[in-house]
Amino acid sequence: MTQEDLEQIRAIVNSVVSSAISANNEVLFAAMRASEEHADRKFDEVYKRLDHIEQRLDLIERRVDRLDTRFSVFEFQMAGIGKALTSAEKFDSELSNTQVAQQRAIDELVRRVARLEQRLNQ
Repeated sequence: MTQEDLEQIRAIVNSVVSSAISANNEVLFAAMRASEEHADRKFDEVYKRLDHIEQRLDLIERRVDRLDTRFSVFEFQMAGIGKALTSAEKFDSELSNTQVAQQRAIDELVRRVARLEQRLNQ
């Protein structure tokens, strides 16, 4: 083989290697682009889901805020009801004591009337 033959072989090998590398690079770049597009689509889906979750959380937060307001009102109402019950229990106790005292007075009057009738009948 001559030097010229070796150079032609080198040129052919370089051309084949270069073509193979080029083809390989195109395949790799195409696979990379496809992977990148797939990742972009997946991230878009994740972002959409996160947006949906964020909207749901905002809705839940507003509901919790309304519940907090309602519970605060409920606490004030319960405090008022508790105060009213305390007043009612006090009134009931006083009324019960008054009724007991009235019953004693009635019983005492019945005894006195009975003694008076007994004296009159003697």
